[in-house]
Amino acid sequence: MEVPVSFVLVLAFICLSHSLELQNALDRLKRSQEHVVSDPSDCVSRTRQPVSANPHNFSVDIRMPAVVPAASDTYLCTAFSVPTSQDAYIVDFIPHASMDTVHHMLLFGCLTPVSTSSYWDCGSVQGTCEDEASIMYAWARNAPPTKLPKDVGFKVGRSSGISHFVLQIHYGDVSAFR
Repeated sequence: MEVPVSFVLVLAFICLSHSLELQNALDRLKRSQEHVVSDPSDCVSRTRQPVSANPHNFSVDIRMPAVVPAASDTYLCTAFSVPTSQDAYIVDFIPHASMDTVHHMLLFGCLTPVSTSSYWDCGSVQGTCEDEASIMYAWARNAPPTKLPKDVGFKVGRSSGISHFVLQIHYGDVSAFR
């Protein structure tokens, strides 16, 4: 029996609005006090608290659709539009995956993904992005969440050159899918 498994990467964003642009730059990237779930295989969707008191801040779950890799050592990708037309900054990466099925995952930022299908084989010639892909995050082997230092973030959105994310997952041993 084949068992589809969903993996998720949670991105915490801070958006700049007119009022935020007037604030001291050091106050822009305040962190959430949210408790991070420590179980890496927990892929249950949940509502995220705002990253700071500003209502323009938000979190996004980027999920690989329920896939069943045909063979071990498979690379699959899925693309997502950046969920805002404003400039925004990613300040946290919270992976929910397990090394039992995933060897590693990479999050790329670009203007145009290679495909708009729900997912595609990106270990072949097809790749991840039509244009230049920037690696924004890497995870492997049950690594803990990544919280960027205070006042640091990856700019995405309006004037960043990044309007899409491409999540690439390298499935190592796929026996858990059988």
